[in-house]
Formats: sequence, structure tokens, C-alpha cells
Amino acid sequence: MTLRRFIVPLMLAVCPAFSQTVFMGHHIGESASQFFAAEPGLESRVDSCRVSEPKPMTAEQIHALSKQDAYALGQQVFATVLSSPDTKYRVKWKRPPNRDELEDLAKQGMPIVIDKRMPDVTSLCHSLLSLATSASSSPVVIQSLPNSRPRPIIWHFRNAALFQMDIDFHGADFGEVVRDLSAKTDTHPNENKEVDTPNLYGATLRVYRRATWLTPELYALLEDDEGTVDGQMHLSVISRAEYDTWAKAHAKKGSLD
Repeated sequence: MTLRRFIVPLMLAVCPAFSQTVFMGHHIGESASQFFAAEPGLESRVDSCRVSEPKPMTAEQIHALSKQDAYALGQQVFATVLSSPDTKYRVKWKRPPNRDELEDLAKQGMPIVIDKRMPDVTSLCHSLLSLATSASSSPVVIQSLPNSRPRPIIWHFRNAALFQMDIDFHGADFGEVVRDLSAKTDTHPNENKEVDTPNLYGATLRVYRRATWLTPELYALLEDDEGTVDGQMHLSVISRAEYDTWAKAHAKKGSLD
């Protein structure tokens, strides 16, 4: 085999790795480290989340709690752990545990914490720490920080890799977004437009538009509903592997199948 005949197949095998389509600084399949490098605002939260993460309480600390805090802690433990059928801890009751029972659970090794952070902070920290410290097969969902970028974005990770992005648009032009997406993917979209019939009272027409892109790398769905206040447009981008799995699971069988 000549050198040229060897290099050409090699280039064809390598080139697809460089065809990543970037949406607001991110691409499908990027790693956790690549994600944090593109989101310094979120990366800077990781250390503060580690510091603020509440430590498991000892039986002595639980014993010293006020009556109100012990009651709230029992409700929390029951809702998040003991109500699960997979719990490995020995329980004999179907109600929130009292102070003595919480102490016993702590002695069994159950990590019992009091988290006094705001719910949105707790949720963000749990997601950031999960992405930064493990490659769990369980999905990790991270939302962009308020006012950190022009569009709210939700990123979905599995095995520490980005497999889905959801972007909400408000006041954006549908045609402009379609043109931008088509240029980025170098693919013409499939489009449709549905218009509802006005009612007898002369209500404004409700226009729904939809466009999809399918490439070897990804599947993108853009939906625009002009019937809502200021319009509502949503873009969802998933990996081609995710799309193929979904399409296979939802494929309609033919009459001869």
C-alpha cells in the first residue's frame, strides 16, 4: 500500500472528530473539563459548593438539636431516604423518625445532614459536584446562572459527557435562528408551519412553526409558538446516538414486519 493510500483513509477516520458544532460555546459530546473551561462562572462555584456542603451529623450532634430542628430533620430524612424501597437501613416504622431514631440511624452509618442553603443553591451545588467529581451514568442537569448569558440554557450530562442542550429564546426571530443553525450544521432543515383558525370573536391567529436538522453528529429541534406572550421559541439539541436510539424505540412497524 502506498503512503497516499494509507493516509487518505486515516484522514477520513479522523476528520469527523473536528466537525463539532458549537452552540453558545459548547458542543455535544464535550467532557466535564471542557464544559467548565467554557463556563468559568460555574467552575468558580465548585470550590464554594465543596466548602458549603453540609457534613454528616453524629448521634451526639443530633441529640443536641432543638425540638423544631429534630422534627424538620426527621421529615427530611423520611422524604429523601427512608421512603425509598431500596433503603438499606433497618427501620420499623412508616413515618418520619423521631430524635432517638435519628440517632440510631446515624450510628448505623446513614449520612444525615441539615442543609440550610436555599433550594436553588443546593440543587446547583449537587449538580456541579456530581459533574466535577464522578462519571456517574445517572444524568446530571445544570442550568445557566441567571443573567450570565443572553439565553437561558440547560445542559444534560451522562457519564460526564454533554449529550443534550436546551435553549429558550424570547423575542428572537425564528428565521434568523433557522439561518444560523443551518449555517452551523451546513444542513438544510425540515420545516413546517401550522396556523390555527381564528374563533368567532376575532382572536389573533396562533402560529406554530417547527424546524429540524439531522446530521451525523446531532439532531436539533427548533419550535416557535407565537400564541404566547412575546412568543416562545425553544431549541433542543441531542447527540445523533441519542436520536437514533429514540427513533429505533419509536419506529412504526410496517404491515409486513
